[in-house]
Amino acid sequence: MVKEHKLSIRYRAVGMVKVKVKGGMTQLQVTRGLGVNEATVRCWLARDRSGDTLENRTSRGQKSALSRVAKMVIAKSVFKRHHSTRTLARKLAAEEHTIYKSAVHRYLNTSLQLKSFKLRMQPRLTVGQKRRRLEFTKDRKNWSMQDWKRVLFSDESPSELFQAPNRQNDRIWANNSSEVVIAEAVKQLRNILVRGMMS
Repeated sequence: MVKEHKLSIRYRAVGMVKVKVKGGMTQLQVTRGLGVNEATVRCWLARDRSGDTLENRTSRGQKSALSRVAKMVIAKSVFKRHHSTRTLARKLAAEEHTIYKSAVHRYLNTSLQLKSFKLRMQPRLTVGQKRRRLEFTKDRKNWSMQDWKRVLFSDESPSELFQAPNRQNDRIWANNSSEVVIAEAVKQLRNILVRGMMS
């Protein structure tokens, strides 16, 4: 991390070096006395000779690793599916823009103020199914509590008897493979269908 020096220290270092011709301190003595790097003092002196101020420039900081074309490609991918940061980095690399996925993520998150979300799921219904559901609702919108007491609501869910291990996400940190716990795998997974009803 670059050390930030106060403005008074900068002007003091430049002034001390300037008076060395009048019997003052040498540049090396100035850097040691103020605890400032010698290259930093040389940079301050060069800016002073050119008439530039010693204040921080507005363009200070790390420059973006993304070119204008890369930023346009990333911006066009917003709200589109199958455009993860890794996919975008590979796409840009294919167009000779070598960029890490962390830079793509930083641009989307910091510059564009966007967040990553999972897809929102909903049942896929045909036009006929939607029409029949609407008709079902209209026919029963005025039903009384006694009418609904004659109705049973049911649902079913499959349950696996043996859970297959996820080899991609279930990781174990060890010195070698012999220390990894063995997980038994069933060749033909069996499941049961559980059905429940309520009134």
